[in-house]
Amino acid sequence: MDEAFLGDTTALRRITTYLHTLAGVIRELTSILADVRKGCDPDVFYNEIRPWFRGADSSDGKRKWVFQGIELDPTLREPTELSGPSAGQSSLIHALDVFLGVDQYSHSNFMSNKPVPMARAQTAPAVLPAPGTSGPATATFSSAPGSSSVPFLTRMQSYMPRHHRAFLRHLSSNPRPIRTLVETSGEKNLLEAYNVAVSALKVFRDEHVKIVALYILVPSKKAREAAGKSKEDSAAKGTGGTDAFQFVKGVRDQTAGALLKSGE
Repeated sequence: MDEAFLGDTTALRRITTYLHTLAGVIRELTSILADVRKGCDPDVFYNEIRPWFRGADSSDGKRKWVFQGIELDPTLREPTELSGPSAGQSSLIHALDVFLGVDQYSHSNFMSNKPVPMARAQTAPAVLPAPGTSGPATATFSSAPGSSSVPFLTRMQSYMPRHHRAFLRHLSSNPRPIRTLVETSGEKNLLEAYNVAVSALKVFRDEHVKIVALYILVPSKKAREAAGKSKEDSAAKGTGGTDAFQFVKGVRDQTAGALLKSGE
């Protein structure tokens, strides 16, 4: 970021090198993501592990979250923001999006009906009933696509550690974003390096689409067929409440749309 403030020939050359280095790091992340196949069976993950990850807004059975001890402290309020763990909560991936200026594309795919939640400092420990049990629907909004102005990936930042959110705000408040610098520099090598980094991020999301298809879409289809349900009954939801496959596919496609053309 300091190099961007200088903006001279030497600084632009260094940024070009940094972007190529960043692309290499993203390729390593893609390889790590692909390695999940080596030690995790899709059917075991979907049927035995994933049910424990579902938030209240992604559970088909509308299982109710029970907050043990909340009645003992009148200052505690039962949370209404109850999405499960999601890849969208990864501070690292958000940092890549924000630094490259891709977030204006990738974070606009699905909108959330939920308000950004308050800090969780005054909430009691939550215990989710065992998979297979049911309860009345919780008083939560849906995090599936809706009409709200808060994108799903933006809302997921509220689940990150406070210092991670602060770092993302620091990146996004940069008065000279890297994408703007690339667009206005007129440097062909810098533009190419930027597109190499964005392309690497797109390939990372290609792999994410494959993982979602393998670990969620295919097992979900098997489960529906076993239950005698049609394909149209319901889309496979991610643990964060979105239509899992369409969401990651949309984010991937919009990342590809962030590539800069020569002369832009």
